[in-house]
Amino acid sequence: MSLPIVCIPPTLNKLLEHYREFFTKPQFRHFKRLVTGLIVSENKTLQEVNDGFGKTNQSNLNRFVNSNLSIDDLNSLRLKQVKQHLSFKRKGALIIDESLLHKTGRKMELAGIHRSGITKKLEWGHMTVNSLYVDLQKNEFPVKTDIYVRQKDCKNREFLTKRQLAIKQIDTALREKLPIGVVIVDAGYEGEEFTREIKARWLDFIIGIRVSTKISFERGKRIAVEEYLTRITDDDFDYLIDEGQAYFYRIAKVSIRGIGAVKLVISYAEGDEENIRCYITNLDETDEIIINLLVKRWRIECYHRDAKQHLGLEAYQVRKGRGMQVVALAILTAYTLVILAKRILKVPIRQLRTVGEVCRYLKLIAYKGISWIKAKLRNPMEFVKMLRKLVFVKNAKV
Repeated sequence: MSLPIVCIPPTLNKLLEHYREFFTKPQFRHFKRLVTGLIVSENKTLQEVNDGFGKTNQSNLNRFVNSNLSIDDLNSLRLKQVKQHLSFKRKGALIIDESLLHKTGRKMELAGIHRSGITKKLEWGHMTVNSLYVDLQKNEFPVKTDIYVRQKDCKNREFLTKRQLAIKQIDTALREKLPIGVVIVDAGYEGEEFTREIKARWLDFIIGIRVSTKISFERGKRIAVEEYLTRITDDDFDYLIDEGQAYFYRIAKVSIRGIGAVKLVISYAEGDEENIRCYITNLDETDEIIINLLVKRWRIECYHRDAKQHLGLEAYQVRKGRGMQVVALAILTAYTLVILAKRILKVPIRQLRTVGEVCRYLKLIAYKGISWIKAKLRNPMEFVKMLRKLVFVKNAKV
């Protein structure tokens, strides 16, 4: 049983007002409670989120989640809010990657057997294709989430490959006028057609490739990337240090049949020499800028982790595919509000740095109430001690 939520934190409440006109009054109440619950509840199931707001009928929240909302219009409203709060000085990158949301319910719509990118095994769940905007000014926010369903599992819905879903997400970013200049994807999306689609939209790319990919140097004999890796030594790599982590890289001009002249980027993180990654790019930038952008690719892994650990991306329990899509969008909204709140909130000691810290701080307000927080602020030393215990430590519980 969840603890009672005393109030919706004022910062969160103010940010949620952006969505009021989109909903009817009852729908807006459910939306606010769902998004708030995903941020502050210990357990992120619909039942626990509902119970956190007292003795309310859960069937009302279930009906809202499964209602016929315009998901694209609501996502467009969310991206409008992002553009209102963030400042974009130059174009950034759209990172696209997939994530398996493990499930146990065999009757969940749109769920199926997929290969997990973490365990490398076939597992049951929802496979999502996600896009994240990042830039060198430290702006970062999710753009879209789509569910990938295998062709044999598609019954009354159009089958789209992961590449086609990725292209649709690129088009969403362009339609919403997000300042993207480059698309970053891993090897699962490589191919002539996908590269051609990106070029047709006047965008640059950094695309992961397999070591079996054939490359040519100065129109010479084509060799596999795997063979090229055996010819280079540690002395052939440069390095870049980002946030205390060293990344080693080598960039060379090559040609690939069907794609043309590109740069081959080989990189690995210090301490992870066995996990060498290979990419191709058409970026006409310095090596340092290319590597700085490529390092940002790991931010989508952090997004997947934070959304699962702190916002319930893997905890939802809904049987209908429509409900899963609405919950997924609510999680995108929750993540967006958390990163915007992180820029707004003023907290003693230091700024809130992580998604987990913001969630724990908002949880403290939601469960204790504003009056309790103000009372604690009268004794700054005690308040600081409380923050260190309940907010600035991993996995703290209020």
